[in-house]
Amino acid sequence: MAYLTSLAPLVAAAKPVDFNALDKSFVAGWLTLLVALGVLGFLISHAKTLRRFILRVEDPRPLAVVRIGVGICVMGNILELWEHYEFLFTDQGIFPDEVARHVRARKQFAGFGEGIAAGEPTGFYDLKAMWNWLKGPNYSLLLLESSPTFFWIHWGAFMVATTMMIVGYKTRWSKWASWFLFNSIIMRNALFWEGTENVYRTIFVYVCVSNCGSAYSVDNWLRRRRLRREGRLSEPGGPGNGAGLAPSDKHPRGLEPFYRAVPFWPRLLIMMQLCVMYLCTGVLKNGGVWMRGDAMYYAFNLDHFYRMPPQLLSSWLGVNLFRVNTHVTHYWESCFSLVFVGLVIRWIRMERPNPGLSPRQSKLAKLSLAVGYLAFWGLVLWLIPARYKPGKNGV
Repeated sequence: MAYLTSLAPLVAAAKPVDFNALDKSFVAGWLTLLVALGVLGFLISHAKTLRRFILRVEDPRPLAVVRIGVGICVMGNILELWEHYEFLFTDQGIFPDEVARHVRARKQFAGFGEGIAAGEPTGFYDLKAMWNWLKGPNYSLLLLESSPTFFWIHWGAFMVATTMMIVGYKTRWSKWASWFLFNSIIMRNALFWEGTENVYRTIFVYVCVSNCGSAYSVDNWLRRRRLRREGRLSEPGGPGNGAGLAPSDKHPRGLEPFYRAVPFWPRLLIMMQLCVMYLCTGVLKNGGVWMRGDAMYYAFNLDHFYRMPPQLLSSWLGVNLFRVNTHVTHYWESCFSLVFVGLVIRWIRMERPNPGLSPRQSKLAKLSLAVGYLAFWGLVLWLIPARYKPGKNGV
């Protein structure tokens, strides 16, 4: 503690340091590790059930809805910047090519000549320099060329690929093309970024690794049309009731399902990502503005937030509905993970995956649950004094 105190003058000018919290970090780290080990041990003891839950297949329609929603969101994310395209993404705006490369991917373009100095080549010096660029992580094509003409060609390709993904045509390839071109646009300049850009990028990856084109898509419509013509499609209300049919005397080659089942794990990753995201944002909304219910009012009325004059609406709703919305937002985000818990419980009740635990697995499950539970509450009680501030009444 004395060593940390001696560092105070060095860091005071940059950022205040909570030495009380730092003093508790060592024990908190070990308690966090115990919580993680408890969760891990419990999952290992139920490995068979966990494997059945993760590696199952499901109806493809939920993922299809996610695909359409993500496509519309990323397209809207780019279209809302319409007025600022030249300023943000071309060499006629805030960042000429050489400045954009220096700001956004300096190490990646270490072997790239700008052609500015006398005798300096333009482009990669050699194969080693090109390999250095290929190692990433910024693969924006607009860092290589960002003339207005090239940008509009790039933008058109993105719109075509994203439209194809939304309607589900050649989805296996169009989803990856849309993902790459979306990143290629937004990775040239991060000045306009909010939290939404990283949310879109993350969820987009999960969509791309899934079989999201198996429903509500042109691909599936063409597939059904071909199978119907060949007499091999299981229609709802017909043989197999749309779920497919094994080969029989009447159908020697069997019948294909109306919707092909898809792996569940990509949608599981999306749900877990949303749970973590909402939990973090909900727990961090712990200031007095949120407790009083004023956050929604400020979000509507601060100049750098609103996009249209909100004053009239705020005069009507600022002290009633805005406060309700603030508390609903706060507790919705904090408690959103309970939705995922409910989905797991519903699956267990419907599927009843009870392979039975051996005596060793049962002991591991009970021990892990006890360790994780006690360590979690120990962590909470240990850290509360570091952040707790008594109110006016001393409570």
